[in-house]
Amino acid sequence: MQRSVTRRDMLKVAGGSALGLLFTPVPWKLLSDSSVWTQNWEAIAKLPRGPVSLRPTTCTLCPVGCAAQARCVAGVPFALVGQAADPLGRGGLCAAGLSSHQVPWHPARLRAPRRRTRPGGDGGFAEISIEEAVSLVAAAIGQRNVAESVVVIDDRPGRVRSRVYQAFLEGTPGGVYVPNPSRWSRPLETIGSCAGVPGKTLTIDPRRARVILSFGAPLLDGYGGAGIAGELLRARRETGYPRILVAEARLSRTASLADGWFAIRPGSESILALGLAHVLLRERLVAPVVLDGARRGAAGAPGEESAYAKLVAQFTPDRVAGQTGMEPAAIEELARTLALGPAVVLGRDPSTGAGSAAEDVSIWGLNLLLSKGRVLR
Repeated sequence: MQRSVTRRDMLKVAGGSALGLLFTPVPWKLLSDSSVWTQNWEAIAKLPRGPVSLRPTTCTLCPVGCAAQARCVAGVPFALVGQAADPLGRGGLCAAGLSSHQVPWHPARLRAPRRRTRPGGDGGFAEISIEEAVSLVAAAIGQRNVAESVVVIDDRPGRVRSRVYQAFLEGTPGGVYVPNPSRWSRPLETIGSCAGVPGKTLTIDPRRARVILSFGAPLLDGYGGAGIAGELLRARRETGYPRILVAEARLSRTASLADGWFAIRPGSESILALGLAHVLLRERLVAPVVLDGARRGAAGAPGEESAYAKLVAQFTPDRVAGQTGMEPAAIEELARTLALGPAVVLGRDPSTGAGSAAEDVSIWGLNLLLSKGRVLR
């Protein structure tokens, strides 16, 4: 006998469905999406209709400049992917690079030139057109005195736009081009000054090392190119090298994935580096030409000890241990591990602005001691 469906049965089904819906993520996901869309409507890309194409480009969000391909609809990018042939990114992009196509839609982005409306640091600004901005700049250049110069400060030298600046200033009387050196190039410039060679001729490639010592560098978080982290992790998985050692005060992501983490006291990175240099020189763990140059200096007289050697001699493992929190035996063992090489030492991320020239010499300068033919001056 077939039972008929009653109103009570319908109410049970409706009530059970409503109750079950509350325990599923569907309504909460819809509510979350609705709030995101309504509150960020201006930041959501509005793509036109048209043909889909791929265009080669370069990510400009950091000085690394990873090569990328932009997927476009009618010329408007909607996604970015890395290029496998890029020697830096190796086909990878960091999180910022993958989402860089959304930057033009940010509601806080400047969409037109602005002119200060009143003097002072807190002066207001008003939007003006491109044509008006060009006219104002041209008038200011034309009305200047003969003794006055036209200066362009380039925060990102080395770009195609930098060449345009230089070409313009070459044709302008009194034109001065002032490049602002990248914080990424500062450590290499410091090392170059110690080695007596131009910093532009130097490079440090962690992928060729068997041992990497990081003093706070986010090596596995896109440091120097998103593809490098992937290559290092893949090489470690397949061959066991390079060994990644980290010396920093906090357990960062790189430290958590490293082969060894030395939890030193905050601010003691330079002291540990000088202690490692002390052991390398004391136990003659570096090449003879480097040892000779470090001890007397390339321009020093025979028998005259260099300022670097005098400085390093003061940082014995016992003294360094008291300031870093590491055991003297651990400091000596770390120096011997680096000497087995080939080794690379990386300082803190220069893009953060942290560090100083003295820190660059003590930390990045270890690469000269561990090299084959470079000489410290």
